[in-house]
Amino acid sequence: MELARLYQELSALLERLDVPVRCEAFDSRLFGDLATRGGLCTLHGKRVVLVDARQALVERVAVLAQAAARLDTETVFVAPAVREAIRVYAREANDARNDDQDRVRLRLIRGGSDDDFDLGGDGG
Repeated sequence: MELARLYQELSALLERLDVPVRCEAFDSRLFGDLATRGGLCTLHGKRVVLVDARQALVERVAVLAQAAARLDTETVFVAPAVREAIRVYAREANDARNDDQDRVRLRLIRGGSDDDFDLGGDGG
């Protein structure tokens, strides 16, 4: 499935789950280096997915798929290709979250900062 179509399918899925998608250019004064791509959040008591419009399409697809992975999608029809994308991006999000948790644990154990060591497996 083409990325543009996958983005549309994921957006439509989220809308069916009553989670609107807002694709807007993020303000660098709020997000600094703009490493934040967006994601599922609660705004005024309602779930919404915020997506940085300046990100590449593949990054915007990742945000939507990761958001969908956090929701119950079993109650609605999801095309097999879309479900597979959700599964893949959910695994990537979990891996990244685990890496972040490991980094925090090591920093607490060693009493240092992230710059003091490298978790990349190269012996650092």
